[in-house]
Amino acid sequence: MKRLHPASPRNAGAKRLERGSRANRIHVKCWIHAFLAPLFIILTLTQARAESLQRTIDRIIRDDKVPGAVLLVSGPSGRQVVAAGIANKATGEAMRPDSRFYIASSGKLVTTVTILQMVGEGRVGINDRIFDTVKSIPGITRLANITQVTLAQLLTHRSGLPDYYTDRFTSLADQHRDKLFTADESLAFAYDADAENEPGAAYNYSNTNFVLLGRIAEILGRSSYAELTRQRVFVPAGMGSTTIGANKTTPHLAHGYVKDDDGKLQDVSFNGWNAITGDGAIVTTAADYESLLFALFRDGKLLPPNELELAQSVARGNGDAGYGHGIEISDGHWGVMYGHSGYIPGFTAEVWYIPSLKLAVVFFCNGDRAGGGDVVEQAVTAWLR
Repeated sequence: MKRLHPASPRNAGAKRLERGSRANRIHVKCWIHAFLAPLFIILTLTQARAESLQRTIDRIIRDDKVPGAVLLVSGPSGRQVVAAGIANKATGEAMRPDSRFYIASSGKLVTTVTILQMVGEGRVGINDRIFDTVKSIPGITRLANITQVTLAQLLTHRSGLPDYYTDRFTSLADQHRDKLFTADESLAFAYDADAENEPGAAYNYSNTNFVLLGRIAEILGRSSYAELTRQRVFVPAGMGSTTIGANKTTPHLAHGYVKDDDGKLQDVSFNGWNAITGDGAIVTTAADYESLLFALFRDGKLLPPNELELAQSVARGNGDAGYGHGIEISDGHWGVMYGHSGYIPGFTAEVWYIPSLKLAVVFFCNGDRAGGGDVVEQAVTAWLR
């Protein structure tokens, strides 16, 4: 057999192929490294954030002495939701990231969106007096200030309307734990009570304002509050696990608890699950309310620009209260925040959007917080750390 000379073209070609193959292998290795290195960093950051948030929520339920809680933080660089504690003491069910909570006044955001959509559609004016709309409600003329109050004054809690949510109401609700109080029945608990102030004169938080807003939405929309919010808020925002009130047999409900005089936990879930009015009837998950915050404040899916700007504007005289037109406004460590807190015996909620960070923070717990402290600041600090 004839041997090839080392310098022959065929031998040189083989060497070039070998060098090319080696170069390709080096290129592939570099490409793989370039791809995997950022992925490794992302995975490491994700794990670190999850651990940091888990430590935060563990500390909160320990210091605040609540049965359980869920905490979600979500933004451009990722998303984490953590849970801790007990959702149902009777069954021993642990809290889950997708546990469903009653969120008290944090649900007012849903009413705000619904009524401001109607403002944008021209069904009602923001400065219109609302009496002609609600005058068919039985006994409504016994509600102080009602003939003079405007829609804006309801949204900003400057109506002076007395609060229906009184000791008399809560006592009766406690005696009839399966009763669902309608808007008209709830309003009646404020009849014949003195006004807090003249319409527009001062800020006085009153749940009556939002019961009326929900009722106005029903009258204008010719449908129930539950159906209107489903069509106008839950479906477009992708809130598939959100309802008005809750059936107590529904899986994965977080039960609400308070401590009696002996320090034992008492289940008071009926306080929230039976709510069906516009002042706070939402039962939801952290993920669903994340969707609401982004759809409302980031993505512009729920309100036209003019109505969103209105919601985020503080009414004259409401500066110290930090209340816009249907939403709470807070100056946090990272700048302005938009959202709404919620509290009722057995349930506590904080839902906020931070524009400077494009970050949503959702916190739900099924007890009365004892330790206090700013949950949002603790959550964001843990996230950024």
